[in-house]
Amino acid sequence: MRTYQDYVTNFREEAQYLMGQQVSELKLKCLYNAVPTNKVCDEFQLHLDMLEQQLEQSIDYIIKQAKKEKDEANLLKSELYGWYKEYRDSFIKRLRSN
Repeated sequence: MRTYQDYVTNFREEAQYLMGQQVSELKLKCLYNAVPTNKVCDEFQLHLDMLEQQLEQSIDYIIKQAKKEKDEANLLKSELYGWYKEYRDSFIKRLRSN
C-alpha cells in the first residue's frame, strides 16, 4: 500500500518533469522564432498557471492520504506549496537568464 510519502515523492517528480518539459518547449520555440523572446516568459507563466491547477489536485489527494494516516496534513500542505513555489521561481529565473 502506498503511503502519503510515496505520493509526495511522485508529486515532486511530476512537477519537475512537467516544468522541465515546458522550459524545453519554450526554448525551442525561441530558437525557431516561433515565439519572440520577450513573450516567452509570459507564455511560460500561462503554462505554469495551468500546471499549478493540475498540481493542486495532486496536493489535495496527498493531503487526504496524510489525514487517513493521521499525519500533519496542514504542515505537509504548506511544505508542498513552498517547495513548488521555490522550484517554479527557480525555473522562471533560469528561463530569463538564457
